[in-house]
Amino acid sequence: MKEYIASLRWLDFFYFTLTEPRKLADLVRREGREALILCAIGLALVAMADTLSASLLAGQSAFFFTKITYGWILGYLLLCLEALLLGLFIDGACQFAGHQGSIRTVITLVGFSLFPRTLLLPAVFVFRVFGFAPVFFYGLFSLGLVAWAAVIVVQGLSESHEITSSRATFIVAAPFVAGLVFMVLVSVVGVMTVAGYIAAL
Repeated sequence: MKEYIASLRWLDFFYFTLTEPRKLADLVRREGREALILCAIGLALVAMADTLSASLLAGQSAFFFTKITYGWILGYLLLCLEALLLGLFIDGACQFAGHQGSIRTVITLVGFSLFPRTLLLPAVFVFRVFGFAPVFFYGLFSLGLVAWAAVIVVQGLSESHEITSSRATFIVAAPFVAGLVFMVLVSVVGVMTVAGYIAAL
């Protein structure tokens, strides 16, 4: 492991995440365990950046250091859970579409796709210093980073499964569409149930 760190090959993961997602997918597939470890480290950095970015949007109190420490730990655990669940859903969609499953590769790819969120901290800091609508740009940049993460996952799946980008987009979007439809159906059934109960009173 020391030799691996000294070789600086691990930097390729983060560089390809920001520049060439297809090469990232190939690297994740080849490296395996090392890629998963670096993914976990990357998520820790993302959690720290998220915590600090949110802290810049409000005045600080004595609770600041508690929020930074425990908030960072909680944020890290939530990010790991997010990457795990998204990876499971996307890998399930891949298998449902007739492609070979590779849960570790997909989870690792999803984890790395969240790494660009570390850029949110310097972006928000600039607008916070100048006092120019930091909350607005925080939300705007967050949406942009979600789209960036989706592009990374789509291109990574396209490379790892040797499919077109449009098909990879469909596979990535399928779990979210299914979840949205499920939520709508549950909401409709809930409203109808409540309406029927009220009408029966």
